Amino acid sequence: METGISQRPSKVVHDRKGSAVSEAEIDDFDWKEILKDAIWFHFTGITPAMSDKAALVTLDACKTARVMGITISAVINYRKKLWSPDKALKVISELMQYVDVIIGNKEDTEKVFRIKATESDVIKGNINLEGYKKYQKNC
Repeated sequence: METGISQRPSKVVHDRKGSAVSEAEIDDFDWKEILKDAIWFHFTGITPAMSDKAALVTLDACKTARVMGITISAVINYRKKLWSPDKALKVISELMQYVDVIIGNKEDTEKVFRIKATESDVIKGNINLEGYKKYQKNC
């Protein structure tokens, strides 16, 4: 995090190149052993966004958790500095087939899944509950 000063706002920097998670390989993790006593596995959308390798590791973890009968949850956490909406849609959509509980806000869900709640503007405080019901059915 770069702290802003005066007219310049604070800025989050995702310095991922060469990080351990971005370089992780599927064989680095024994998910059956790691998850052996787990009842719930959770990941964020930031992890698969770190690199193609991290996305494969996340997918492998989800597949193993599913076979083991573990509940899987995910929070979208779309970060435009890490990947494009098209790449996020491709990767996150593949992961979602294993997810039991998805957590996301309106903006992240629109960016990743292209699903928009109609006639609502959270910034202006205009909330259309019927639009959110339609939105939920599309998810």
